[in-house]
Amino acid sequence: MLYRLVERIAANEFLRYFFSFAALFFLLVSPTSDTDLGWRLKYGEYLWQNQNLLRQDIFSWTLPQYPWFDISWLFNLLEYLLFTQFGFIALSFFGGLLIISCFYFVTKAFKPGLTILWIVILLFYFYLGPMLTPGLRPQIITLLGISLLSLLVYEVEKGNYKKALLFPLVILAWVNLHGTFLLGLFIVFLYSLLKITELLLFRSSLDAKSLKNKIVNLSAGTILSAVVLVLQLDGPGLFGQIWQYLPTNRIEGVSEWYPISLQSEEWLLLIVWTILSLVIVLRKRRTVFGLYKALITLAFAFFAFNSRRMFGPFFLVTLPFFLEFLQEGKIFLKGKTANIVSFILIITFINYGFLVRFPQSKFLNISWADYCDLGAGCSVRAAAFLQKNPLPKKVFTYYNFGGFTIWHNPKSKIFVDGRMDQWKKDSYSPFVDHQTILYKGDLELFNKYNFDAAYLPTTLRLYFYLKRQVAEGKWEVIFEDEKAAIFVRKR
Repeated sequence: MLYRLVERIAANEFLRYFFSFAALFFLLVSPTSDTDLGWRLKYGEYLWQNQNLLRQDIFSWTLPQYPWFDISWLFNLLEYLLFTQFGFIALSFFGGLLIISCFYFVTKAFKPGLTILWIVILLFYFYLGPMLTPGLRPQIITLLGISLLSLLVYEVEKGNYKKALLFPLVILAWVNLHGTFLLGLFIVFLYSLLKITELLLFRSSLDAKSLKNKIVNLSAGTILSAVVLVLQLDGPGLFGQIWQYLPTNRIEGVSEWYPISLQSEEWLLLIVWTILSLVIVLRKRRTVFGLYKALITLAFAFFAFNSRRMFGPFFLVTLPFFLEFLQEGKIFLKGKTANIVSFILIITFINYGFLVRFPQSKFLNISWADYCDLGAGCSVRAAAFLQKNPLPKKVFTYYNFGGFTIWHNPKSKIFVDGRMDQWKKDSYSPFVDHQTILYKGDLELFNKYNFDAAYLPTTLRLYFYLKRQVAEGKWEVIFEDEKAAIFVRKR
């Protein structure tokens, strides 16, 4: 009975993916805890209500009217519409849908059986799990774009050159959703350049018409991928901030822009996957497609070793090479036993995710209070207090409270938030000063600002400094709970 059921599932692509999607959803979907959520919702709200994009800062007092356009404007709008109509649960479901889409696109070219599917589910859990823990974020768009381009590259490699004309559509969507579209352009240009070179080198084995059509499709897809950049709503202004999204860029004080710690499990996973990927791609280094895979692996490995945020993209862009290796090498088991074991493992993943992980995540009934507990460390009671008592103009606000405050208390101007880590004006950077005050303990700089108020967590050293100032009669506490405190200077 079990054998017949498993064989029926194994023979049906829809059923194979259905059970795989369920396992992946329950294992990886998370409630949103992104500290940038608040300002993204506010940007989406501004666009929806004004039918216009917000191009200057209107939320901080440190750099008012600072010219800045968020490349992820379309993502912000989608997030705002989902949240205002259906709440946090919609953000989680949408994030889960994007994860499932990545899984489907990155495996589709190989028509995987149950055995490969459970292996990929396990790899997704270990290699993408840390990146997906904060729930829905624009960074997931990077994974989706890579998955789509990987599928198209393999389709072209199989001889369907018209698929190259879909390259610009992927780039067009990507460039309006997240700044990492540069990775997509790199993939498109590298593959097309090598493939056109291969066609020209071996043109004697192809008829002239076929050769022309293939080169035209590849060239058109590549050139249009660059041309569609001008359709991004910021126009030429886009190129003024491209450097901010370079994979090798680092922002002082933002951990995801720094290399993975040598003492972490992620570092071990990165080393293992890098060695495995290089061994696989170097097997066929003498073919042009093998050269493409080797260059992609080396480039993305370099990015991943330089920046934690590139760990997931490196895994996903090289995963198809691993899947191709499994199929060509036939090192995985086939037949009745393999299918039964694989199906049992997938069902085990579903049970674990649904019965253990899913209830712990508060996925179905998350509130703003839960959001604060999960990541930002903010206080909904402080937000309620500030609705009636807005902060003074010259206030020190904690970085992770910035987005939350922009959404809940827009009348209170913030010192710094997640948009501002690379903002500078005449060498002045509020973010750098924030990091210097909090993490280098520069109280002289704090006092130099002559703040009227401070809004920060109750766990920071600055909080205890201000408590001493309260005891000396220099400051007073106007709000405090177990998460946050608001201090006002006595004048």
